[in-house]
Amino acid sequence: MSNLNNIPPHMSFSAMKEYKSCAHKFAHRKVWKTPVEKAPLSYFLHLGNAFHGWLQDDPYMSEEEFEKAAGIETLTLLQELQHAWTEADTSVYDNAIAQFQMNEVEFNFVTPVGLIIKGFIDIVGMDADGNIHLIEIKTGKKPYPKKYLDQLELYESVWHESVLQKKPLVKKPGWDKLPTSKILVMQQSEPPFRVNIKQYMIEDDETVTKDIPIRKMDDVWSSILRSIESNEFEKNAQFLCKWCDYQKICNPWGSLLRIKTP
Repeated sequence: MSNLNNIPPHMSFSAMKEYKSCAHKFAHRKVWKTPVEKAPLSYFLHLGNAFHGWLQDDPYMSEEEFEKAAGIETLTLLQELQHAWTEADTSVYDNAIAQFQMNEVEFNFVTPVGLIIKGFIDIVGMDADGNIHLIEIKTGKKPYPKKYLDQLELYESVWHESVLQKKPLVKKPGWDKLPTSKILVMQQSEPPFRVNIKQYMIEDDETVTKDIPIRKMDDVWSSILRSIESNEFEKNAQFLCKWCDYQKICNPWGSLLRIKTP
């Protein structure tokens, strides 16, 4: 059976990002569907879950529901996080998050070649003047805002197109307008527990057409189709292989040639 039959009907931004980072891992998960024992979550994944959980705490979710959704380890880190924030961190939080009316936004967007991109914008905020702000939350050891530029630009493009097509992603009065800014809230942290929260305003490049990020996704999709048709996916040995579920299967520090499924 051709692997083309294994093409997912939808593709998330994170899956396409995974293909660009390591096509071999993408193939194991999305094409070959290789059964594997899940690797334990890293400290930073737990910390990221805790950070999102705090910033996006749903006042309508009961404590019992939150504990069930978050998990014991994440809740422990959340408590540590609450004690670790300094006055300066709280100020960043107030400026970047607390001032806005907030919505989490999930979307399915169809690109010109027919690819359905699934995505989730962490926070879409509206300030007191009615301006829309797209906010992405990240956790990591070092500040690297440019790393997340593609993701924020794609979200802006999807929002832009939804407004032009009169199909706003937030169906509430006043939300059917173009965003004023893109904001990255970055929590830098590493064991032992140290936290430093920073806000980055992502500046627009006025020379860039709004549909370019969507066209980039179509280019990645075309590359994925070629890989699936040839059944060849390149490995990319990197630091993150340490936490990859498929590390033992693919031997990332062995041959780095294109690998076919057994």
